[in-house]
Amino acid sequence: MMIKRLGGRFNFAGAVFCLEAVLTNAGVYCRFASGVVYFGLSLSTSTLAGNRYINFLLSGAVEAPAYVLIFFVLQKSVPTSTFIR
Repeated sequence: MMIKRLGGRFNFAGAVFCLEAVLTNAGVYCRFASGVVYFGLSLSTSTLAGNRYINFLLSGAVEAPAYVLIFFVLQKSVPTSTFIR
């Protein structure tokens, strides 16, 4: 990470607003937001209209194929150099 210098000294704004820090903070925010939405939807299935057990079963049944699908999508789309071996 390149931190900009201002008059021979390190600049705090240069460290906070550099491209790497902005992208890292955006990624952290996106993961947090998606986690809140995911758990909010998962935990609120009992408040939906209908049988709470059937609603929970259907939400789990939709989630299982999604895990399998995302595995194959990531295998094809992400470069292998980013995986930890």
